[in-house]
Amino acid sequence: MPVRELMNIGLRIGLGSDVGGGPTLSPFEVMRSAIYVHTARRFLPDFRGGDISPATVFYMATLGGARALRLEHEIGSLEPGKQADFIIVDPQKLNPLPQEQEKDVKIAPETLLSRLIFRGDDRIVEKTYVRGDLCYDQRSQRDNESQG
Repeated sequence: MPVRELMNIGLRIGLGSDVGGGPTLSPFEVMRSAIYVHTARRFLPDFRGGDISPATVFYMATLGGARALRLEHEIGSLEPGKQADFIIVDPQKLNPLPQEQEKDVKIAPETLLSRLIFRGDDRIVEKTYVRGDLCYDQRSQRDNESQG
């Protein structure tokens, strides 16, 4: 699918993770796949250019997806009054470079987002919230497993 070209003409495009629509439930894998597939399109004769970046696929998986469903006033971003489904991740589990492990080192948001997409999986998820309610806490899960 020529994602960049379609976005450039104003189509609303979102990404989702659903076993019925693809092989994985992982939004990280879906975002990665979107970038890989779009990058591979460069070799097609009808490719008209235009990359999609980590920021673009993150948008497509969040607010862009909500806009594609015409639900942007209810979901898709962390704003007052919206239903909030989100995760808390530990960025240290994204394999920072040795020089980045110092406490005062600042990592650019674009770099962190790229790592989240290309290195992210369920192991970095600390907490999961659905409609603002905590429904998964990795610490509690570990405590329960160690006691059981």
